[in-house]
Amino acid sequence: MRHWLLACLLFWGLEPFAHAQGLTGEIALFYMNDSGVRSLTDSNDQPYTLKTKTNYTFTALGFCYRMDWFCIGLKYLQGSIEERTSDSSSSASLTTTETYSGPGITLGASVNEWVAHATFLIGGQKRITDKLSNGFSSSSTGLRYPAQSATLLDLGYGFKVGSVRVGPLLSVLHMDYKKRINNGATETLPSKESDDFIMPHFALWMDF
Repeated sequence: MRHWLLACLLFWGLEPFAHAQGLTGEIALFYMNDSGVRSLTDSNDQPYTLKTKTNYTFTALGFCYRMDWFCIGLKYLQGSIEERTSDSSSSASLTTTETYSGPGITLGASVNEWVAHATFLIGGQKRITDKLSNGFSSSSTGLRYPAQSATLLDLGYGFKVGSVRVGPLLSVLHMDYKKRINNGATETLPSKESDDFIMPHFALWMDF
């Protein structure tokens, strides 16, 4: 949060160069995948390989109403981390999906090509789903973690391309949890849990 406040102070000094009053729409996307192979041995000393593949996908959609250098608006975050694990000794595979989502209120600054936003997510949550498949049948389980607090900080720079701006957007997501919901039953966690992500998005801005 301190970094965002420093950015706002910087933009305050650049106030004469701010955009005129209007609306800015934003689309941001982050995608990355990772894979790995481990060689192991079972209880009978037979070798087998364990393969994992992880996909990271985060998107954000929003708009911000500019009033000189300051802007206020709404944003929706949707992200997932999907990890699939399989081994060569059987046809079984386990897919674990973590989903992060929530709408939020955005406060920030928009000066020339620079954008700095702080979004406070309302009703943010994490869902964890495990799906086990053995090639013939599958079963799944799920947990939900309502966020006690959740913030998304963005700092980006847009290069003018025709009537839009495109460029990098660095996003920092933080979520805190104190409880989870398991099969409809609410459980209090032994201690507060948190998730933190730093994501370099590709973003597109449209000024109206």
